[in-house]
Amino acid sequence: MVITEPAEIKHASVGDAVLAALALSSKGPIKEADLKPLLNRGRFKDWQDGLNDLNAAITHAFGTTLVHDGPSHLFFIRNDLYHIREELTELFLDGSLDGVRIDDGPATINPILDYEEFSEDDKKGLLFALLTSIMMSNNIEMGHKHWLVDDDILHKLCKQMKVSDDIIKKLLSGYNAEFIRSGWIRKVEEKDANQDVNIRYTWGPRAINTISSLTIFKKYCIINKQSELEFGNYLEILKKLDEKCGFSH
Repeated sequence: MVITEPAEIKHASVGDAVLAALALSSKGPIKEADLKPLLNRGRFKDWQDGLNDLNAAITHAFGTTLVHDGPSHLFFIRNDLYHIREELTELFLDGSLDGVRIDDGPATINPILDYEEFSEDDKKGLLFALLTSIMMSNNIEMGHKHWLVDDDILHKLCKQMKVSDDIIKKLLSGYNAEFIRSGWIRKVEEKDANQDVNIRYTWGPRAINTISSLTIFKKYCIINKQSELEFGNYLEILKKLDEKCGFSH
C-alpha cells in the first residue's frame, strides 16, 4: 500500500496580491470575494495575515494602505502620503480649485453643464461640498454613520452650485448613481408612519475609510474664513474619529 502525502496547497504570493489589489482598485472599491482568496496564507493564518503582508509591501512601495470595511464587504485603497492623502487633494490645497475659491457664490461658478461636460474636477468639487455639508449639518460626535442629511437639503445645495437635475440624478439621486455606486455616499431610504419613503444621505464606506474628516473640517474653516476655535472641541473630536479609521496626524 502506497501512502501519498496530500498535495500542498499553493497560495498566491504577496506580489500576486499586490498586483491584483492595484488593478482592482483602479475600478473603485474591491469586493471581498475578488481579493480574499489571494490573501489566504495557509494553516494557522487567515486572510488578515495576508492583508498585513500586502500592506507592508504597498505602504513601503507606494505609500498606500488597503483598508477593509466589514459592513460593506469591500476593500479600499487609501493614500497615506501626506501631500496626496485624499483623492480630493485639489480641493484641500488652501481650499481652492484651480486657484478659484469654491465658495465665492454664483459669480465664480460655471454655467450649468451637461453630464458629458462635467469634468472629474467638477465631480470632486461637488463631492467635497456634499461630504462637507453632511458632516457639518450633524452632531459630529455621533460618528460618520449617524451623519444624515435629508434629500431636499442636498438637492438645494446642488442647485445653489448650478448643478443640473440630470447631473444630480447621475451622480447622487438616480438609479445606479455614481457617488453611491462608488461608495463615496450612502443612500438611506426609510418609510414613515404614512408609508411615505424618506430619503437621506450619509458618508459612504469609501469616504469613511479614505477621507480625513479632520482635513475636511480644516478646509471648511479656510473656505468660510472661520476660526477652528469657533467650533469648540471639533478638532479634538475629529482627530479621535480619524484615529479610529487609521489616520494619523
